This record gives sequence, structure tokens and C-alpha cells, in this order.
Amino acid sequence: MLLVGDVLGTGYHGAREGAVAPGATVAVLGAGPVGLCAIHCLRLFGAGRAIAVDPEPARRAAALKLGADTAIAPGDDLAAAVRAAADGHEVDVVIECSGAPAALLAAVDLVRPGGRISVIGNPGEHRELPLIEIFNKAATYTGGLARLDCLAELVELIDAGVLDLTPLITHRFGLEEIVDGFELFEARRDGVIKVGVVV
Repeated sequence: MLLVGDVLGTGYHGAREGAVAPGATVAVLGAGPVGLCAIHCLRLFGAGRAIAVDPEPARRAAALKLGADTAIAPGDDLAAAVRAAADGHEVDVVIECSGAPAALLAAVDLVRPGGRISVIGNPGEHRELPLIEIFNKAATYTGGLARLDCLAELVELIDAGVLDLTPLITHRFGLEEIVDGFELFEARRDGVIKVGVVV
């Protein structure tokens, strides 16, 4: 229940805003805690294939545990790598979870004509969104902060064993070690994804 409010609710929001349909191929850009929750929620919407993209090996491994079919590192030709994971096609939905300007641009490149781009990573200042490419692809671009009207439903899904976020908590600290936990998390050392404080 610890992760329901922010990361799970936001990940769920990304999948819901992406209007993920049964059988859809979905790319999730950024497999941090929110992206991992988005990946984990894709099966609730019947996604046919989930492709996670993240530079960190530990996060790619976590993505596979939480439901991704493929986890790849971004490289010189991300579009080719994602299309290869999608049997040579552009994807139906891209959920952008990193907030990086390069990932926003990649989302437009990766989505199929008529597909959807759901942005839940905070882009901050971004002035390079290729609106004409979105227009020419007739893609739907949506994003924003999560509407947390789904929390009760998510709690029920956790209680029923449908959702299991335990792989996200990679490190546990006692209350007296909380500073060490924050430092580890801030530095992103030792494959950390989320830190749990045990009291």
C-alpha cells in the first residue's frame, strides 16, 4: 500500500490516458518507479506487448519482473530497437515517464499513425515538441498530473493479489538509518529503485 498514492496512481494514470486497448503494443520510456508502475498496470488494460526503455540495467530487470516483454537501453537508433521489439512496427501507445526532452521527441517518432502518446514524466521547460509531426501522424498527445480518483480501485487490486509492487522496494532501512536510505536513493547507487523504511 506504501506506493499507491504517487507512483502507482501516476503509472495507472499514464496507461489509462494512453487508452491502452486489448492487444496493443506499448512502449514505456523511463523505467523509474512511475514507469515501472505503468508497465505493471498495462495488463489491466489488456496490452498485448510491453516494451520498456531505460538506460539502467537494474531498472530494465525490474521492468521484466513487473510485466515488460522486452527491456532495452536507449541507443543511437532507439526507433530501430523499439520497432525490432514490436515485430518491425511502430507502437500503438507510448507512455513517456522520464520527462527528458529527448524522450518526448522519441515518443513522437515511435508512435504509429493514429496512436497515442501519454506523458506523465514532468517535462519542465520544453520548447521543441514537433507539433507538425504529431499532426501528420494524427496522433493523440495527452499528459499531465495524475488524477488520483483510482486509489480505492488500486488498493482493491493489491488486496486481491492482482498488483504486486514488492519488486520496486529494492532496499530497506531502519528508522535510525533513514539518512543513509535517502543518500542511496538520491545517488541511485546499488541498483536502487525505491527505499522502504522499516519502523
